[in-house]
Amino acid sequence: MRPNPRAAAIAGASSSAAADVLANCELWDAITAFMTGYPLAVVTLLQDRTARTKLLHAESQTSHATYHFVGDLIRRGELPHLAIAMNDAAMLHTLFRLAKHPQYARDRRLRFRASMRCAALLNRVEMLQCIDELKHSDDPKQNWSWRASEPNLMRIALQRDDVDTRVLDWLFARLPPIGSNALFVKDMRYHAREGSLSTVVWLREHGCKITQETVDDAARNNQPRVLEYLYQHTRRRCQSNALCHAAEKGYADVVELVVRKQKKHTDARFALDSAALFGHLAIVKFLVGCNVYLDSPEAINYAAANGHLDVVRYLDAHLAAGCTMQAMTSAAENGHLDVVRFLHENRTEGCFDSTLDQAARKGHVGVVKYLLEHYPNLRCSSSGFDVAASQGHLELVEFLHASFADIKCTSSALASASKNGHTDTVAFLLQHRSEAEADVSEALVLAAKRGRLEVAELLHAAMRPGDSVFPALTVASRRGHHRVVKFLCESDSQRREPRGLLVQAVDSGDTRIVSAVQRHLPLEQVIEAREAATARWTRRR
Repeated sequence: MRPNPRAAAIAGASSSAAADVLANCELWDAITAFMTGYPLAVVTLLQDRTARTKLLHAESQTSHATYHFVGDLIRRGELPHLAIAMNDAAMLHTLFRLAKHPQYARDRRLRFRASMRCAALLNRVEMLQCIDELKHSDDPKQNWSWRASEPNLMRIALQRDDVDTRVLDWLFARLPPIGSNALFVKDMRYHAREGSLSTVVWLREHGCKITQETVDDAARNNQPRVLEYLYQHTRRRCQSNALCHAAEKGYADVVELVVRKQKKHTDARFALDSAALFGHLAIVKFLVGCNVYLDSPEAINYAAANGHLDVVRYLDAHLAAGCTMQAMTSAAENGHLDVVRFLHENRTEGCFDSTLDQAARKGHVGVVKYLLEHYPNLRCSSSGFDVAASQGHLELVEFLHASFADIKCTSSALASASKNGHTDTVAFLLQHRSEAEADVSEALVLAAKRGRLEVAELLHAAMRPGDSVFPALTVASRRGHHRVVKFLCESDSQRREPRGLLVQAVDSGDTRIVSAVQRHLPLEQVIEAREAATARWTRRR
């Protein structure tokens, strides 16, 4: 088919006319004056998940203090803030023009009030420039004032640990009277902690003071690059507590820097103890190599307490001060058998008399056996035996019982083991310890209180004639331990004590006990109990 020249000419003229209409600003303003909604590009921005994610992330990183300045970036000024997040200057111009139309005067999404704060928060120097131009172009009399309208931009920008120094330069140049006063010491401390070296450099070059706390914060937070810069540009030096913290956390680079830079002016004696306590062998070797406080025995003591055998070995070979008896005692208490063995084989200090007790309290049966084998004069007290039993360390209880013919326990052993539900330990105590026989009733009450049915069965079987289950039954009923209540009720063939408890509960109005006990009694006994309670109540009236 041949092309129709006339149709082509008409189509060309039509498209040209449409373009002329759309390009006519006055006509465009007239059309949009009565049409609602947003242009397609604006709607696309509104639906852009990437822009919204960036905005929400920036808002979530806002501190409480800065949030007061920034406000809600989504609820107010959403569209310009999304454009700022995407670094889209053309869209920002479009939105600024759109916001001037009367129909958008109350549109919260088009508010520019917090736009500069948003740009500062998002690290967008180009957007700051763009908004500045738009605000000045909209104010021909130049009444718009930085000082009055945006006094907190520097405060907002400096809260980011990755702040662009170009943003800081731009703000500082335009806020000279406020910018210099807005550089607080806390900003320097914050960026020293976060390791933002470029920001620390910028702050120092623009007059921000470096305090003692700034140097200590850099050391405490493992920022050796920042710390070295601060050392080069200030006479402030790291204090001993910050050095100890770095040694405790294993910040080897910081420890080396501090000790090398201020070896003659710092008290590093506790740094060695801290490094040994937490097992940082590399730092220990460095400090020993620097001859830092080598006349204290505490380093080996601390390393032994936490079971750092490699550190103990190294310090034993390089510290003339050695250690004290506390080393083996602490290692035994914490169950570090390998350290106890090393100290016994390589040191002569020995341990305290209470060492066996402390190891027994923690249930370290291997350590207890080793200590008794090599230190036969050590003894375990009744307190150590009681604690071992209360925690259910059956193997240790059996060993102590077999090793010490004269060892005694108190009522606490059976009572605590029963309360904690250590059935095997309770069975052993009832079978082998005569002291336990006098404490069965008390232990039964504690077991019933916790609902320990298996323990209650063992204890009930060991009760002496005349012992009462009334207290245990009362406690179990009130706590709602129905299996224990059922067992205790059925263990009394005559049901005398359960019936007496039911009468008392009905009389006093204790519905929990009534509900728990009556289900385990024959109906006729329940009726009798209710009648007896009624009769007692009638007599009192």
